[in-house]
Amino acid sequence: MTRLKLDLHMHPEEMSSFAPLTVAVVKNVLESALDHGLDGIAVTEHENLAYGLKFVELVQEHFPHYPLLVLPGREIRVKYHEEVEVYLPEGKVFRFLAHPATSIEFNGNIGGIEVENSMHYISRRHVEEMLAASPHLLALRNSDAHHYEDVGKLFSEVAWNELLARAK
Repeated sequence: MTRLKLDLHMHPEEMSSFAPLTVAVVKNVLESALDHGLDGIAVTEHENLAYGLKFVELVQEHFPHYPLLVLPGREIRVKYHEEVEVYLPEGKVFRFLAHPATSIEFNGNIGGIEVENSMHYISRRHVEEMLAASPHLLALRNSDAHHYEDVGKLFSEVAWNELLARAK
């Protein structure tokens, strides 16, 4: 089973200081991902799936030869925590808890939990409690990059079928 090096949580809009999405922004993100040896990324702006969809469209149009899986997504606020939704080509959505600060209750749509994030402190005790209560969750490491050079600073090694099995 081939494991992919994936960074499933990043914010290119913030990397570009909220400038309009351009081919140059896309190229900078892709180059950083490749420089860090990634197989794939998810573009996950806050509450903004359209940004990720446009990003993927620009990749397909201008960089179809790049050996990188690029997925659209978004980071959303749900009650007292944040979740990331990654839209998979198979029409499914893989959801995970983003940088959980405390042990929280969550619904059955969650397939993973960030256990490490380069932008936020995550309590190991709280993560261990949640993983013990829900052993089906994938333990994920993501950059949550807000700067180009941070893309791939942290990544998860995951088999594609593991993501699909936990997606809804």
